[in-house]
Amino acid sequence: MKSNKNIIVMATMSSGKSTVINALLGWDLLHSANEATTSTITKIHNKKSPEFGAVCYCSQKLPIDRKKIASHKLLKAWNNEDYIHYIDVFSNGYSNKIRKSSGNLVYIDTPGPNNSQDNNHQELLDSALNMNDINTIVYVMNCSQLGVNDDYELLSKLHKYITENNKDVIFVLNKVDIVDEERGESLNIIVTNAKLYLENIGFIEPVLIPLMAQMALVAKKSLNGEDLTRKEKNMLINELERFRINKHYLNDEALLNHSEKKKIKRNLNRIIPNLLHRFFTIISPNKKLRNKMELKQFCSYSGINTLENKLLSN
Repeated sequence: MKSNKNIIVMATMSSGKSTVINALLGWDLLHSANEATTSTITKIHNKKSPEFGAVCYCSQKLPIDRKKIASHKLLKAWNNEDYIHYIDVFSNGYSNKIRKSSGNLVYIDTPGPNNSQDNNHQELLDSALNMNDINTIVYVMNCSQLGVNDDYELLSKLHKYITENNKDVIFVLNKVDIVDEERGESLNIIVTNAKLYLENIGFIEPVLIPLMAQMALVAKKSLNGEDLTRKEKNMLINELERFRINKHYLNDEALLNHSEKKKIKRNLNRIIPNLLHRFFTIISPNKKLRNKMELKQFCSYSGINTLENKLLSN
C-alpha cells in the first residue's frame, strides 16, 4: 500500500490557490473568489473514511463537527466560523472524481498570510509548514502580480524553510490565460522574469509550471459530465481556439527537465479525429461536451497534468 504524500499549497491572498486545488481534484470543492477565502488549514485526503466526509476542529485540534458528505457549501460555511481552525476532508462524496493514480496525495490548503483582516493567518500557515510529514510544497504565483511586497516576504520565508528542512518546492505561475499576445504580451518574458525573481530570492534553477487553473477546472468538470455555465462554456470555447493554434504554448515555456517536457509533448502530439475537432460539433442535446479526447489533451495543455505528474514523481 502506498504511503500518503502530503502536498502543502501556499500563496499570498488571491493568487488562485483554491482554484489550483479544485483543478487538481476536478470539481468545485474549495470556495474561490478575488478575496481572502481560506481561513483554516484544510487537508483533502484521497482516501475513504469509514464514517465521515469532513471533520472540523478548534485551535486545540479537538473535533467540533462531523458530516458524512463534504461539499463546497459546507466548507465555505466552516471557513467563515472563527472557532474552526482545521478541517479534514475525505473522499466519500467525490472519490469517483479523482484520478486513481493520485490516490495517495493529500492536498493541504493554507490561508494567505497577507490578509490584513486576520493576523491568525500567518500563525496557521506557520503551523502547517511545521508539520514534519510534508513531502512537497506547491507555491502559487499570480502571473500579473510578480514581485509585490507580500509575495517577496512569503517567498523569502519559504526559501529559509526549505533550506533548513530540505523540502522540494514546485512553483506554479497561475492565470497565464490572461496573457494577450495580440497586444504584445509575451509568456516567455513573464516566465523569464519569474525565474529571475525567484533566483534573486535564492531559489536555484526553480521548477516552474505555467498554469491556467480555472480553465483546467472547467475542462475537468466537463469530462466529469457536469453541466457548464454559459460563462464557463464561452471561456472554454475561446481557450480551445488558442489551444488548437499551438498545443505546446505552455509546455514550451515550463521550467522542467527535458524528459518531463518530452512526455507532455508526446501526449499533445496525439492526433484528434477531424470530425471531432470543432467545439461546436461536440455539444450533445443535453449540452454536455462529448469530445473527451480533445478535453483530455486540453488538460495537458493547461498545465494541470504537468503539475499532477510532477507531484506524483516527487
